[in-house]
Amino acid sequence: MTQIPPSDVISVDLRVPFHDVDTLRVVWHGHYVKYLELARIEYLRKKQLSIPELEAMGVMLMVTQTRVKHVSPLRDDDQFRVSARLVEHRVRLDFEFEVLNLTSKKRAATGRSVLVALRLPSAELCLRIPDEIIRRLES
Repeated sequence: MTQIPPSDVISVDLRVPFHDVDTLRVVWHGHYVKYLELARIEYLRKKQLSIPELEAMGVMLMVTQTRVKHVSPLRDDDQFRVSARLVEHRVRLDFEFEVLNLTSKKRAATGRSVLVALRLPSAELCLRIPDEIIRRLES
C-alpha cells in the first residue's frame, strides 16, 4: 500500500491585507487559522478533494481540532507562505502547517488541524476515512 511521502507539501503564497491587522499593524492572532485553512483547502483541491468533489462522494470533512503556535508576528503588507503537509490519513486527516514570513525570512507560526469525515446527508461520523479519499490522497 502506498503511503503519502513526507515531501508531499503544498504551499500558498499570500500577502497580509490591511483588514487583517490591528492598530499596531500586526496580524490579529485569529486570522492565522484562516491562513492555515487556505493552505489545507489548496492541498485537498490538488488531490481532487474540493468541497463539490467530496459532496459528490457523499462525504463532508469537519474540523475537530486546530492549534497555532505564534513565533514571530506578520505585519501589514508582509508576504508570507503557508505550507501544509498531511501526516495522518486513515482514521482522520491530520495536517501540519508552517507559516513563513517571506518579507522578514522568519517563521511566523506553526500549526496543526485535525478533520474527520461525516456521511451525507445524515452527518454520521465515519469511523475511518473513506477509501476513495485515501486513494486520492495517496496518488
